[in-house]
Amino acid sequence: RVNPEHNEASIHLSIETGPKYHLGELTFHQEVVNPDLLERYVQVKPDDVYSQKALLNLQGDLIRTQYFSVVDVNPDFERADGLRIPVDVKMEPADRHKLDLGLGYFTDIGPTGSVHWQFRPINRRGHFLNSQLKLSPVKSSALLSYGIPVRDRRTDKLVLSVHFEHEDTTSQLRDTLNLKGGYYFQWQEWLSSLFAELKHETFTTGTQPE
Repeated sequence: RVNPEHNEASIHLSIETGPKYHLGELTFHQEVVNPDLLERYVQVKPDDVYSQKALLNLQGDLIRTQYFSVVDVNPDFERADGLRIPVDVKMEPADRHKLDLGLGYFTDIGPTGSVHWQFRPINRRGHFLNSQLKLSPVKSSALLSYGIPVRDRRTDKLVLSVHFEHEDTTSQLRDTLNLKGGYYFQWQEWLSSLFAELKHETFTTGTQPE
């Protein structure tokens, strides 16, 4: 309704949204990990209200697993059962090996080189392996860790690691071996960890004995 004398207009909007649709069966086409592990990533469930946002969230959760290079989420309206829309999810596996190389220079340790290798998943249970090697004239280190997803795969995992570090400066020579086993999880809004650590270190400072 337009009122020219007062330069005003009032609008009455009536929307017929129709019936509310829900998600039907979710079908995942992949052979990378076990189905029960994949379900831990899926926050949407059958009978949830159908929405484009829910499907985008599903796609994003699966991409963030790093197990898949492509995730294609397709609602199948032709196979709709009443108000329930089945969803087909087709996934292509990502490269299981990831290699990062680095070169740098630091004023306190000189030139450095690094190699970081990730292997995931090792098996259909989603286990993963990380290794890293750093080399420099003053400080070098090697790290190897093995991870096992538990409960909520996005945040919860068991990790076993071994870390060796060698440092050789003008005043100190040090070798450190660190063995660690930890459970990493989300508690309320906090990323938390419980772990046991064994550290063995030998060092020589100045003219003191080792």
